[in-house]
Amino acid sequence: MMTLIGLVDAITGPLAVGIFYLVPIGLVTYARGRWVGTLMAAAADKLRALNELRAALNEEEQAKPDRLQAMVELRRVNSQVEIAVASFKPAAWQDGSVTRRPPVLALVAVFLLSACASSTAEERPAHVRRASDLASSPGELASPAAAVEELPPLLPGGGDFTAGPRARFTPMWDRPGAGEREDFLLDTKNPHGELTPLLVERARYVDDDPWYEVLLPIRPNGATAWVRGRDVDVREADQRIEVDLSRRLLWHYVDGELAQRLRVGVGTPATPTGVGRFFVWVKVHYTLETGPYGFMALGLSGFSPVLSDWPGEGRMAIHGTANAGDRGRAVSHGCVRVLNDDLVHLVDVPLGTPVEIRA
Repeated sequence: MMTLIGLVDAITGPLAVGIFYLVPIGLVTYARGRWVGTLMAAAADKLRALNELRAALNEEEQAKPDRLQAMVELRRVNSQVEIAVASFKPAAWQDGSVTRRPPVLALVAVFLLSACASSTAEERPAHVRRASDLASSPGELASPAAAVEELPPLLPGGGDFTAGPRARFTPMWDRPGAGEREDFLLDTKNPHGELTPLLVERARYVDDDPWYEVLLPIRPNGATAWVRGRDVDVREADQRIEVDLSRRLLWHYVDGELAQRLRVGVGTPATPTGVGRFFVWVKVHYTLETGPYGFMALGLSGFSPVLSDWPGEGRMAIHGTANAGDRGRAVSHGCVRVLNDDLVHLVDVPLGTPVEIRA
């Protein structure tokens, strides 16, 4: 029995020792093999990624010439576009009133505007026409002058017009459209506190805005200035007065029809009546009909050519007289004298009425 036990001990002893030592070693070796396998797999993945990156870099290197050629072509096209845009200079660009856009955007804007113009032709105002609308046939091109906008006439019919100021101090310019800063302010209030309409000489558009050249009630006679349309109310005059100094006659027209023909007194050779185109600047009524001016005076926008120290600084007038002997004679200091009985026909003459005095 002891021999059997000893035999078992002899066999199991070394086996136990082997198991004690060999099993951990085997486990470590197995674990190391798994770790090495994982490391090798990761290395293989990295190597594959590097190979893919190298292939992509090779493709990019091969594509460089194509990209360079494309960039050269793009620069060439852009240069052509800039040249085309530089040659497209409307008149508004030349005077600096329009801010230029970058070249490519400007050319695109031109194409877009052309397309819009062709699709919205029916929405244009009646007085605005394109150059293509003015061509007599499809193959005929309209002239550049015909391409400008046709705006409504400012002084239709060829009659007389007045410009009534909207404010006492009205901005005036020496020439139309000469900037926002006026050259001077005209006090349009007469001695009776009325804003006197100014007689219009001519009118024109500047950048589609109406401007009017008006006579000024100041020295020298015939002085004019320009006023913006938005600063005045323009109306056609319905009355008119004409005076012939040599014949010593006055004609009064209402709505284009002769209303009165009156014999009048005029200035002497030493104090002549000024000639030219004037307008009624102020109306003054007097209680004493036998006074030097009768019962009313129509103060004019013009002045005596020789008197300046006279009442009103020598301003001329059409005024009344109680002396019937003044009619048809050169007796005044430069005014036009009308017998009181005849002057009643001029009581309703409005301010601004044109008065033309000729020799």
